[in-house]
Amino acid sequence: MAVEVTKTAAEGDAVAEEILDRAAEELAAMVAAVASRLGFSSAAFPLAMAGGALLRAEGLQSRVADRLRMLDLDPAPCRSVESPVVGAVTLARAEAAR
Repeated sequence: MAVEVTKTAAEGDAVAEEILDRAAEELAAMVAAVASRLGFSSAAFPLAMAGGALLRAEGLQSRVADRLRMLDLDPAPCRSVESPVVGAVTLARAEAAR
């Protein structure tokens, strides 16, 4: 469904645009809540973006990143991962190498 919403938004549909904007806002709010809970501030922290909507809805990742910047958060590295488990292991390895 994410691909269809993205396609419809690209064709100028205001409702589809609102769906994508709201999804980005909600996802950014979740990232912000977890970042706060983990004690991350505006300093860089790793973020893995996974899931059907984030991986297949063109432009959704950039919308989420824009919303995060509006919240003074700038995750780095920020990676797309097909499998959340692979992403978690990759980030854990990077953290362990520090």
